[in-house]
Amino acid sequence: MEIRDHRGKREVDGSSDFPNGFAQSQSETINLSEWREIVTKDDPVIGVHISPGSPLGIEECAKSINEAIWFFEKYFPKIAFRAFVCDSWLLDPHLKQVQPEESNIVQFQKYYNLVPSPTDAEYVTVRTIFGTDAVKNGIDSVPHTTGLQKRAAEFKRSGRRFRGGLGVVRGVVGKRRLISPLTGKKSLQICLSLKFESPGRPEQRILFEQVK
Repeated sequence: MEIRDHRGKREVDGSSDFPNGFAQSQSETINLSEWREIVTKDDPVIGVHISPGSPLGIEECAKSINEAIWFFEKYFPKIAFRAFVCDSWLLDPHLKQVQPEESNIVQFQKYYNLVPSPTDAEYVTVRTIFGTDAVKNGIDSVPHTTGLQKRAAEFKRSGRRFRGGLGVVRGVVGKRRLISPLTGKKSLQICLSLKFESPGRPEQRILFEQVK
């Protein structure tokens, strides 16, 4: 990421808004004096792992996140982590085009600030929804019995692709608790900058929140 000085202002090219988790086709010039850096590439973050069969509701997510905060404050008090980060097929924003609003997947995505992911791992989504044989032989080689399978198959047949997804929940600084969509407060606006060493391998990931 290249930060420029322009007429006394620190500026960078990037995207300050990700509607529904999708990257914008055009970048904009962002005045960094209007933004506060919250996560740099060397800051500790906590990765969220989703075990098979785990409940995905917002209340369950909040419970798990807050239990993790308690655990790290108690046993690793010197680690001032900045956020929870989840990299999963479940956070692919395309799934909102497949699943109904009340579905567990869409509700799970609402807990996170979705930002564009560089991961092109459609095979993970196909394997999880349709099974391993669908990865090898195509989605039409296996039966489609669930509503998710039928809608995902229509999505694929239309020529569209699934991708990976990336979600961020702001963590804590010291003893301050996180703010999440569950509290009713406004979601954070996040600026994500990605720099690649090679395709699919982010070298640098920096997050900002807008100063209100």
